[in-house]
Amino acid sequence: MNRQVLIIEDDKLNCLLHRKICTKAGLPEPVVFYNGKEALEYIEEQLNDAIDLLILLDINMPVMNGWEFLDNLPAARHSPNTFIAIVSSSFSEADRAKAQQYNLVLEYFVKPFSIAQLRKLLNQPFLNVFKEA
Repeated sequence: MNRQVLIIEDDKLNCLLHRKICTKAGLPEPVVFYNGKEALEYIEEQLNDAIDLLILLDINMPVMNGWEFLDNLPAARHSPNTFIAIVSSSFSEADRAKAQQYNLVLEYFVKPFSIAQLRKLLNQPFLNVFKEA
């Protein structure tokens, strides 16, 4: 299957937790990036449009934050096979409202992220490709 999960998160403990949650949910082993710039470079250089992509995105990170990542995501990834869930420590209603302005953002979760939240996300019909085989 051509599916991949990216975790874009600057906190190593949260990355470890998110990886374990993804594994328990039956997702492919996630690729981890500690800022949006690293992730964008990977997407541009390594991934093609045929790969179904689930991104778990933090907002507040050094180098390139989550908003900058979303603003710079290559147009080629603005396709029906790219799905993004924001996983942030921000409770801000302004951040939630801003997230809704991005078509690719399906959910906004406040940390700590749970397996129940991920399973709820994966139960959306258009994410069938990410369900366990």
